Amino acid sequence: MSMPVITPGTGTRCQAITDIISSVALQQTALSHILNAEGEKIQKAVADAKTTEELLAVNKSVNSMVDNIARLEMLLQGKLQVFSDYLGDTCDAAPVVPEVPAVPEAPAVPEEPAAPEAPATLEEPMLPLEEPVIPAEPVTL
Repeated sequence: MSMPVITPGTGTRCQAITDIISSVALQQTALSHILNAEGEKIQKAVADAKTTEELLAVNKSVNSMVDNIARLEMLLQGKLQVFSDYLGDTCDAAPVVPEVPAVPEAPAVPEEPAAPEAPATLEEPMLPLEEPVIPAEPVTL
């Protein structure tokens, strides 16, 4: 039996859900083949076994495999339950894309005035600092 070919989806939400459900179906098909092989193992053991111990060893092996498959089936059921709300939806409608608000353009930053040139020599006079203006009365807002 050849390996299934899984093609990548188109990227829509609906296609992603469909791909996940398809992957669950493929896993369940694989598990059914394993269960079938275990059944054939039991038939061969019953036909060829010489002692009861041989049958018990095969039974233990098959029982372990069936328990593991049952656990995997529960995990697959959990995957399907996540998407149970979407199983009846149709994919014909256009996908709902949330509207992204436009980002306003930043206001133009005025160019800063050029820094005053440093005095060439120490002999040039420096401008005096202005005294801060302090209001006589407190300002209320």
